[in-house]
Amino acid sequence: RQRQMCIRDSPWEVRLERFSADGKVAWIYYNARGHQTIRVVRVDLASGEAKTVIDENSSTFLHYSDGGKYQLNWLDDATAIWSSERSGWNHLYRIDMNSGNVINTITTGNWNVKRIEEVRDQSIYFYAVGLASDQDPYHEHFCKVSIDGTGFVQLTEGDGNHTVQWSPNRDYLLDRYSRVDMP
Repeated sequence: RQRQMCIRDSPWEVRLERFSADGKVAWIYYNARGHQTIRVVRVDLASGEAKTVIDENSSTFLHYSDGGKYQLNWLDDATAIWSSERSGWNHLYRIDMNSGNVINTITTGNWNVKRIEEVRDQSIYFYAVGLASDQDPYHEHFCKVSIDGTGFVQLTEGDGNHTVQWSPNRDYLLDRYSRVDMP
């Protein structure tokens, strides 16, 4: 049932994102044809009331595919981490998934979050680009930040494109990096 204009007539993709633990609420992901609007809509299943809790819009294009910039990582039924270019840079935000309010901005700066690797122990591990002004802005570096936005650490430093692999006990990581002119 559609009570509000949360989901328009011409979707590219509509999918169930998840149900609440008690089964009373569903969140629906909506990507409009033309890829200029992405929404997450909260639906109360008893009343049918629909409310847009995330609404991203662009006059050009929203990069949504292949682990694109818009990523939703659920923390619990009430909160999620959303990546967004709302500041002009792709950064992370903690969102109240019932109201749609931003609880806190997690990352900021003149650089972009590329993709989230994992969320563990109240920390977010992710790849970022554009961190070092003396390096190619497309070199991916591995970083960590607390969910509350404190404690940002760039975990890789070498001038290149990084990939990491965790040790089995997750106490250490192996960092491998290269670039086109350096293996």
